[in-house]
Amino acid sequence: MKKQILFLNLMLASLIIIGQSMVQIEKFYGSDASTYDWLGISSSISGDWAIVGAPRNETGQTNSGAAYIFHKENDTWSETQKIFASNSTEITWFGESVKIHGDYAIVGAVDSDGPAKGAAYIFHNNNGTWEEMAILLAGDGEDLDFFGRSVSIFGDYAIVGAYGDDDGGLNAGAAYIFQNQNGIWAEHIKLIPENPNENDFSGADVDIYEDYCIIGSPSSFSDSIGYVNIYQNNNGLWTKQALLTASDGEDQDSFGLSVCINESGVLIGASYDDYSSGSVYYFKKPETGWENMTETQKIIAPDVVSNAYFGDALSIDGNSAAIGAWEDGDYNLGAVYLFSLNNDNWEFEEKITADDSDTGDGFGSSVALSEDYLFIGSRSNDGYAYEAGSVYIYAPELTSIETLGKPAISSFPNPTSGMVYINSDNSSIKKITVTDILGNVVHQSSDKKEVIEINLSNHESGLFFVQIEMDNEIFTSKILKQ
Repeated sequence: MKKQILFLNLMLASLIIIGQSMVQIEKFYGSDASTYDWLGISSSISGDWAIVGAPRNETGQTNSGAAYIFHKENDTWSETQKIFASNSTEITWFGESVKIHGDYAIVGAVDSDGPAKGAAYIFHNNNGTWEEMAILLAGDGEDLDFFGRSVSIFGDYAIVGAYGDDDGGLNAGAAYIFQNQNGIWAEHIKLIPENPNENDFSGADVDIYEDYCIIGSPSSFSDSIGYVNIYQNNNGLWTKQALLTASDGEDQDSFGLSVCINESGVLIGASYDDYSSGSVYYFKKPETGWENMTETQKIIAPDVVSNAYFGDALSIDGNSAAIGAWEDGDYNLGAVYLFSLNNDNWEFEEKITADDSDTGDGFGSSVALSEDYLFIGSRSNDGYAYEAGSVYIYAPELTSIETLGKPAISSFPNPTSGMVYINSDNSSIKKITVTDILGNVVHQSSDKKEVIEINLSNHESGLFFVQIEMDNEIFTSKILKQ
């Protein structure tokens, strides 16, 4: 019978992954890390590329800022490039916000082109090298607009928040849509809330996905309750589709301080809710399209504590979500909570904390989730230098698999310090081959046993790939040696 190659991957419907949790595989400080860089205040992933902001890195002047590009090859992430503004001697806080999608990345610099007037920068991936393509400025920008505080990009459209814009009243806020036409990025439309109030801070966070964009108005310092607007692109015309509000919203909850959107719905953070313990609201997209509505579900941490700021950072990927709480815990160590969507209900899966986290590290300052990987920013981490910051990378720990109607296989422990045991519920394993990330064979055996031992003690730490040949299938899995 012809053998089938079945890859151990979360996306394959033919496999059920049992006992999955996330394990740290990397921690980065930045190749030129220094005091007060704040690496990890922002992060984003798209496919094999990721970007992490360090807005206080001194590239051109004090706090001019930078961002670091990471690339995944052979399941290993590495820093490949540091990017900064072409006018880095004139701007500050480049990297406070970042977003990457496909071959484009956008970076916000809130204190650019004047005191907090702001700017955003588009970079394009040219055969693995990210090059500055455009500088985005608000056509009517003024000082203290904070243009660039939030950014997002999808396809040929980018959105930039300016929560200090005064067109609708003092600090009412706004967001700007830019469009790429034949390689030229230009301002397309400015979006202002229909009934703005002073200090609504519209544009405090923004996101864009396919033909929809979402704009948060947290109203943090006013007597009004936060709200979020959704706009739809109809042949280049962006029109308001819905106003989203919290059914139990109160003054200064900061509903809308963080937002994210995908094909199925919207997550909105209210990190100051309930004595700053924080919460997140889920809005399922109606089958008939977006409309004015309150939440489908309110999400809170399973171990609620005050001043955790749960929901200050959000990331959504398919039916998975990561929620940051950067001051969670008795010593403000920070944490990230993972949830999965099941029958329109987000269910808690796992809480992640850093083993080496310290008081005030801000673990969970940013989160970026994509397929099998999770980036977590820790902007004030002191591991390299005081508040230099860092970014942690996590991947699923796959401890057991079972195919539908097939015998179960498990590998343990994973991660390991040396010994790994492969177990089958019968002796149908015919051959096992283990290779490193370069493809070198480090172990091969053909013992027909229920439990097979693999010794990686003499090999360097890293990822290893296990190929298990059985009667009619070949399974592949990953093992992390620490």
